[in-house]
Amino acid sequence: MSRMAAHDEEDGFVLIPVLAIVLVFVMVSAGMAARSRLLVLQETNRVRTVALGAAVDGFTRLAALDIAGPAARLVPDGSPQHCRLRDMDITVSATDQDMLLDLNGASLPMLVDVLTATGLATDAANVIANQIVDFRDPDDASQPLFGAERFEYQRAGLAWGPRNGYFADTMEIAQLPAVTPVVLARIEPLLTIYSGRAAIDVASGGPVAARIDSAAQGRVERWQTPSRRSTFGIVVEAAIKGRATFARSAIVAVTEGKAPRFLRWARPSPREDVAPVASVESSGNERPAPICALFSTLLPPAAGQPSS
Repeated sequence: MSRMAAHDEEDGFVLIPVLAIVLVFVMVSAGMAARSRLLVLQETNRVRTVALGAAVDGFTRLAALDIAGPAARLVPDGSPQHCRLRDMDITVSATDQDMLLDLNGASLPMLVDVLTATGLATDAANVIANQIVDFRDPDDASQPLFGAERFEYQRAGLAWGPRNGYFADTMEIAQLPAVTPVVLARIEPLLTIYSGRAAIDVASGGPVAARIDSAAQGRVERWQTPSRRSTFGIVVEAAIKGRATFARSAIVAVTEGKAPRFLRWARPSPREDVAPVASVESSGNERPAPICALFSTLLPPAAGQPSS
């Protein structure tokens, strides 16, 4: 073999490792670039979510001020209002807590009447009503017919027992042995712990009134008492299509002449009565919800528009 041929062969052997190193470098660089793009997107989404959350919190406070005012734009019957502000689709609802069934205030007969009137079978309504009473009463004595104290929970294979104290959240209804996921989905939106009375206002509308069977109207009417308009649930959810979604749930106490006081400030639970954010496409003929004009005051002027 000539010296030139040997030299060419050595160059060939050297070139292979060099190409392998270059290939590894390219692959590592591509992976790092992809990871960098992912991190940038994640950080961008996080910033957008934080900004959207701040806007939703502002909308929630404005809704509370609106409810507390003499001429509220929001109708506090749980019905959703939709707004489209810039690139945000917003859904807001308010519910007067006196229009709901209070887990702690309602008597056993009232629990049975309202649960039956809103669609539960009589037997199921009796069982659940008695289990509600046993959950909240301080003793360990089960209700005579359909109650459930610790022994009944154990017999149902549950690792917990009744609180033997007031309900702290309406979702605690899911802990009762007789409450299945189907029953929970049906009755939880009708419940509250912020009314505190053995009465309900169904004459003014609201979620319970919307569910009452006409044949059972009388069972609920005997518990009818006008609302005190003192405590309201507010849910605001906003979405920027393809970017971020954020929701806020609040309970606000209203006293004439005073600023609204928040009793609860949280993200909505999975079963909370929240209407999904719908994309609000304007056809030019629709009038925006009255609350939208109030919400728009929270946004800075759009580019090119003078500030007020």
